[in-house]
Amino acid sequence: MKRAFTLLEALITIGIIAVLAAILLPVLVSSKRAAFRTDDISKMHQMGLAAAMYEDRYGDYPLSDTQLVSSGLLPRDMCASTQDLTPDGLANGVVRFSGRHGAPTSPAADYKNTFIGIGEFGMGQPILRDYVLTGPAAGWLIDATDSQQTEFPIPSQWKGTYRRLCIDGSVVVRHHQDFQCYNNGKTEPCRMPVLLYVDPSPYFTELQKSDDQLFSSPQG
Repeated sequence: MKRAFTLLEALITIGIIAVLAAILLPVLVSSKRAAFRTDDISKMHQMGLAAAMYEDRYGDYPLSDTQLVSSGLLPRDMCASTQDLTPDGLANGVVRFSGRHGAPTSPAADYKNTFIGIGEFGMGQPILRDYVLTGPAAGWLIDATDSQQTEFPIPSQWKGTYRRLCIDGSVVVRHHQDFQCYNNGKTEPCRMPVLLYVDPSPYFTELQKSDDQLFSSPQG
């Protein structure tokens, strides 16, 4: 005759299962996030390869991953991150914001687009060639899905970290930070979208000082 579990034994078993679940759940969540990040980085590396082919074909670097899609060098499903919970993607959100504050260089995509290129901010080709492509850790595309969003709807005003796809195809992690900018001849802390794509340098300081209106952005 089989003996049934007593109430005490059942409670002990449930307690053990609950303790194990409490221990394992954070590990599983962390592993899932790590897998998402790995997938995003893999996509960015593939965008870097596609950008190199784009430059070889057209003699210039793309301003947005949408150019890679339209040229047939990148499938559109590569442009969406699993971590991006916005309806049509962070990059399309930046395009909409830029459209209210001056025309973006790259139009919004008709598909979900997460990765934000220089074109989404409306920064044109002269800036790209004159500085961004020659600056330290120069890049043209970012992944801001790990950033802490603030009330200001563009990543240059967010907190935490983001990833940058550099010109050489590598991916680096950077922190959102203030930079001393020039505004009508006065120095003040600011966040400029262009600094998401390049690290500050003495050359950039002089460049921004000579034309602060070109680089400055609204404050959050």
